[in-house]
Amino acid sequence: MSQSRICLLPAVCLLVLMVAGCAQTSRTTDASIERLQLSHPLAAGPASIEIDNPWGDVYVRRSDSREVFVHAVVQRLGANPAEPRVSLDGDAHQARIQARFAGAGSDCHQRRHGGGRLGRADLTVFVPVDVSLRIRSDCDGRINTHHVQGDLEARTDQGSIEVSASGRARLHSHSGSIRAFVELDSAEPSQIGSDGSIVLTMPPAVRADLRARACAGLRARGFSWLSETPRRECVEGHALLGDEGSSLRVDSRHSFVEIRLRGSARQ
Repeated sequence: MSQSRICLLPAVCLLVLMVAGCAQTSRTTDASIERLQLSHPLAAGPASIEIDNPWGDVYVRRSDSREVFVHAVVQRLGANPAEPRVSLDGDAHQARIQARFAGAGSDCHQRRHGGGRLGRADLTVFVPVDVSLRIRSDCDGRINTHHVQGDLEARTDQGSIEVSASGRARLHSHSGSIRAFVELDSAEPSQIGSDGSIVLTMPPAVRADLRARACAGLRARGFSWLSETPRRECVEGHALLGDEGSSLRVDSRHSFVEIRLRGSARQ
């Protein structure tokens, strides 16, 4: 693993930077930004990556390299700011990324009741194409993946989820919206759930045993429900897409669900 740091300062501290160096600035300003870079090699073949960041957003992008690369932007607040700790470790077939502040808890309760004043940490992670991902970003952290293949598990509390996955997808946000493109190239069941809205897009040739529930509108684009059943204030729909597909469950407890096949027009 390799790591480098770059400190960025407000304009008012530029002279201090030139005279005393980057490390001195934490004593002269109540806010500072650090950029951390870390890397970890993976061997060829199946691999898994776990990302745990209760202090901000997580963005994941595909890389042609077999190396995991992390770019962290950390905001530190206070005259004596807590030390950020962004770690990347693992072995040839797995990697684990964690973001923490020294002396602070890692759960959402800590962040909401005083911990938030320590700062935040936003991570951009570049990963090999064929890895499975497990991402946790508590509180209002946003999770965003782009052109990443493999199984994906993503969980946040109030943040939004915007992802793509070719394998099994397990996505959960307590109250944030979910926007996802899934291919379901896996026999394992997939689950997508939130109190917020869910918009799900799938390829036209997808195979899935789809069951969905929504409490503020259930919409199908490019296919038809075999059945739609009212359940109190909600509606449950069932559809078979293709032959012998994997199980897919979609559930929005307080908002709408829209499921469409790619290429179908919105109505």
